[in-house]
Amino acid sequence: MASKEFDINDLVEKILADPALDDRLMEVAEDFVDVAKATWPKSIGDNPTKWSVKDKVFEIVPTDNSGRRPWVHVHVNHPYAVAHQARTGAFTKAAESLGLEFRSEGENTGQ
Repeated sequence: MASKEFDINDLVEKILADPALDDRLMEVAEDFVDVAKATWPKSIGDNPTKWSVKDKVFEIVPTDNSGRRPWVHVHVNHPYAVAHQARTGAFTKAAESLGLEFRSEGENTGQ
């Protein structure tokens, strides 16, 4: 009896097509936004400025232009966002608090 050859690409395609994966990505994005909002200065608030192109400061944007992988962007539509990240590292820390790694140990940590 001949054995069927295992096709890893077929398996990956099936996993990526599972709607549960999209649901999980949205859950992670929502968790990230919750943590990021907790670090956002109350004095600034979460209202967009007159320069904002969107009506929400924190916006979750699913996209399909990343090749095979499902992908979700979290946009922070506020001019203070870059300064906030530069001063506090809040968005990197928010992601890391959820278990997502962005840097290796000792890198950019002042250690």
